[in-house]
Amino acid sequence: MQYSKITRLLSLTVILLSSTVFATEVNISENVSKVLSEHLVNDKWLVVKVWSSDCLLCKSSMKATSDADIKNTEIIGISADGINSNAKTAGGRVKKSYDTLLDLKADFPNYVSDMAGINNILKRSYGQSKYKDIVGYPTYFIYSPGGETVDGKRTPGKVLARQAGNIEITEIRDYILSKSK
Repeated sequence: MQYSKITRLLSLTVILLSSTVFATEVNISENVSKVLSEHLVNDKWLVVKVWSSDCLLCKSSMKATSDADIKNTEIIGISADGINSNAKTAGGRVKKSYDTLLDLKADFPNYVSDMAGINNILKRSYGQSKYKDIVGYPTYFIYSPGGETVDGKRTPGKVLARQAGNIEITEIRDYILSKSK
């Protein structure tokens, strides 16, 4: 019997969510754009870490990312292992992301998408003409806090920095502090 893509995703979500052993928030979502939009209207800085479960540097920096405590800052991860990744089964790749987060005890919100989806999402928030596709992992984006309320809705924060490769949490903290003055 062949299952539809949605049925497989829902089944995988139930399996993954039922095996959670600590407070990691892992969301299997094809609508990462909506999730990012919700984070961008907060009155906090937003650090987005784009990572892959095959990236050793991503995995070695996951603990520091989890332990980061930067005033007025939210950190989220987006795994590029998701839905349309080049893999024999998308579900296997999503599970690999989830297992990586569990193994590393990554305790910050993480979402799963694929590289094309991530690039499309970030192009919209970054500005289509200025955006260059992600070329390596991890890649960090730092967004300013959401803006003023207009017609009952907060305007989204803007991308102020992008860095491919690992950066120390202290460097992110120092950057945010320097821009908060």
